[in-house]
Amino acid sequence: MFIVLIFASVVYGTIFGILHQLEGLASSSARYAVAGLSDEERSRLVDQYVQKTAGSLSLIDATKLKVTVSTTDAATRSYTVDVGYDMSGAVAYSFAGVLPLPDPYVHRVVVMQRGGY
Repeated sequence: MFIVLIFASVVYGTIFGILHQLEGLASSSARYAVAGLSDEERSRLVDQYVQKTAGSLSLIDATKLKVTVSTTDAATRSYTVDVGYDMSGAVAYSFAGVLPLPDPYVHRVVVMQRGGY
């Protein structure tokens, strides 16, 4: 029983690490996009940042990332960075029949204001 508890801790720790890295990637890419002067430039900056950074993240496979950058209405003057990831290929999900695991597709959303304070 002790071995199962240790094993489950490692599996859930891996999932938590993936979620933590995904949140950091979404937040950092939104901060990186603040320098853009137009929505197109912000979108390009986010894509460049994700391509440059995702390969160095130890728990995230860059080919399974989905990044969406969108703007909200003119009244709120904000834009949204949505980073999605499919964890189904992670080592932790090979034990899905043994342990109850969360949904393998996760996403993190960051909303940033576009200035004009």
